[in-house]
Order: sequence, then C-alpha cells, then structure tokens
Amino acid sequence: MKQREYEAALKVAQRELVDLTNKREALDRHIAQTRQTVLILQQKVYTSPEGIVGATTPTNLTEACYWALVASKVPLNAPTIRDRVIAYGFKITSSNPLASVHSILKRMTERGDVFIVLRRNADGSFQLMPRCFWWGQYELPKGWALEDTKAVEKQWKEGFKRIDAKYESEIKRKRRKLERASKGGK
Repeated sequence: MKQREYEAALKVAQRELVDLTNKREALDRHIAQTRQTVLILQQKVYTSPEGIVGATTPTNLTEACYWALVASKVPLNAPTIRDRVIAYGFKITSSNPLASVHSILKRMTERGDVFIVLRRNADGSFQLMPRCFWWGQYELPKGWALEDTKAVEKQWKEGFKRIDAKYESEIKRKRRKLERASKGGK
C-alpha cells in the first residue's frame, strides 16, 4: 500500500470510530433513560423495597451518579445529580451527600468518564458557575462547551482586572472623602 492509501484508510476508520461511539453513546443514554423510568415506576408500584431489585438499582454511589448523568439530556451540576440519585431511591449514607457526590464527580472527571462543561454566553465567554458535568464527549447540547482551561483562565483574569479597576476607583474616592473629612471639609 502507498502512503496515500494508508491515509485514506485511516480517515475512513476514524470516521467509523466516531460514528460508532456516537451510536453507543445514544444507546447508553436511551438505556439510562429507560432505567430511570423503570426505577420511578417501581417506586410507584411496589410499596416495599424488596420489590425493587435487579439491573435497575444502582449498586454504589458512583454508578448512581453515572446513571444520572447518562440519562440526562443536559449537563448537570452536583446538587442536581445528588437530587436525581436520591430520586432513584439510592440511599446516600454519608453525613454530607453533596460532598460525596463532588468526590465521585472529581474521580470520574480524572478518569475521563465525565467532562466538565461550561455554558457559553452569546459573546463567546463562559458562565463559570455553576460547574456542570456531562457524559459523552461528542454530542454536547447547543450552548455548551467542554471546559477550555486557557480560555477560562483568561476570562477569570479579565474579570479580576475589571473588579480590581472598580474597587481601585472606589478606594480612591473613599480616600479623598476621608482626606476632606480630616481637613474639616465635606
């Protein structure tokens, strides 16, 4: 094979990999949404926890957080994930459930299972808070972007410059006022 043939075959294989990954993500999302429906319906139908068993019950908090993210059509922040996990009927036994969810999300992000995403403003800047999480890297909902550390850092610095300038002028104004007051004028 010639170099051009290898390059053409590589492009075809890369496109196929992206297509298959997109299809798998869509199937996983559909499974998670159906699982969520089954969980909710089981809670309505069965009055005792013994009736709620099987592949529809998360076995640990990591799995419950993952299911909440996969089933969602939009990125979620940690409090929303916690609320959905509780709605699944999963009992978070720690004294601070939100801290536990944050720890899980941090580990999942470090492993590359989920991604930190930010809402994009019309001017291209990011809404830096609240931090949201998304499962799947190919099909982000419109108006969302994967966290770009350099762009976020630049926005933070620009924001701090504006804040510093605002407070600097306010401090100067107050100093002048104090100087006038100390001289006996208003």
